Amino acid sequence: MLRIIIMFMILLLHANFLAFGNPEDYSLKSFSRCFAEAFTLTPVNIFVLITGFFGTHFSIKKASNLIFQVIFCVVPISLILATCGIIDYDYHFFVFHKYWFINAYIALLVITPVLNAAVKAFSQKEFKTCLISFYIIIIIVNYTGLRGIPINEGYSTLWFIFLYLLGRYIKKYQPTFTTKQLIAIILICCLCNSIIIFTLHYCDYINPFIVIQSVGTLLLFTKCEIKSNVINTVAASTTMVYLINLHPALWGMIQKALWSFYLNYNTFIFLLYTVLFCVAIFVFAIVYDKLRLLVWKKIELLLSKIPIFE
Repeated sequence: MLRIIIMFMILLLHANFLAFGNPEDYSLKSFSRCFAEAFTLTPVNIFVLITGFFGTHFSIKKASNLIFQVIFCVVPISLILATCGIIDYDYHFFVFHKYWFINAYIALLVITPVLNAAVKAFSQKEFKTCLISFYIIIIIVNYTGLRGIPINEGYSTLWFIFLYLLGRYIKKYQPTFTTKQLIAIILICCLCNSIIIFTLHYCDYINPFIVIQSVGTLLLFTKCEIKSNVINTVAASTTMVYLINLHPALWGMIQKALWSFYLNYNTFIFLLYTVLFCVAIFVFAIVYDKLRLLVWKKIELLLSKIPIFE
C-alpha cells in the first residue's frame, strides 16, 4: 500500500517544481507550494527503505525484468507517437539511460549480497556505528563539495546503499513509536523542510529532515495490518508509474497539459484537474504494465533455459 501511495506522491511531486519551476518570491502561495514539495519529496527515499526493510538479493532474472520494464515503457510508446506524427523520430525519445533512479537501483541490486552479508555479521552496536558514520560522511561530502565520493545530493547508488542498510536496521531492530508520535514527527519534519525550501529554494534527498520524515512514514505503515491481493497486484506494477511520468516523449506533453490547467482555470479547478490527471496517468501506467507482464512471462520462459538467468 505504501508503494502505491508514494508512486502517486511522485506524480504530485513532478507536477509541482519540476513542471512549473521553483517559487521566486516569498508569498503564501509559494509557501503552500513549498509545503507540497516537502510533503511529496520522500518517495524515493521510502522506496529504497522498503527494499531494505524486506531485503532483496541480486539475480540476473530480477535485473533483466527491471531493464525490460524500462525498454517496454520507452520504445513502444515512442514508436507509436512517432508513427502517429505526434513526435519526430528523434533518438532522444528512445534514450532510457536518463532514468537516474533505475540506474542507481540496479547498481544497488548488484551490491546487495555484500550488504546482506555485512548485516548478518554486524552486532547492533557495530551496525548503528556504521550507519551514523556513513551518514556523517555523506553529509560532509555533499555539503562541502569534497571530491572523490559521488553523493550528488542523493541521486546516487551510494545514497541508496545507506538507505538500504537503514531499512535493514529498522527491520532488525524495530524502533518503538506510537502512531501519534510518528504522525507528529512526520508533520514537524515536513514543516521544517517547507521552511528550508521556502527560504533557501533548495532541498535534497539527504537532508536530515527528509530522512527522518521518510523513516517515520515507513514506520507508520508498519503498523498497518491490511492484506489485499488487489493492493499487491497494483503495487507490483508501480515502477511503471515513474517510468511513464518521466518518459522522454511524454513528459513534455504532461508538462504542457499541467500548464494548460494552470493558465485556463482558477486555483481550485486547477488543483482538481491536476489530481485527476495524475490519477489517469497512474491508472494507465498500471494497466500498461500488466500488458508488459504478459509479454515478459513469455520472454521469461525462454530465458529460464539459460542457467545464469536463474
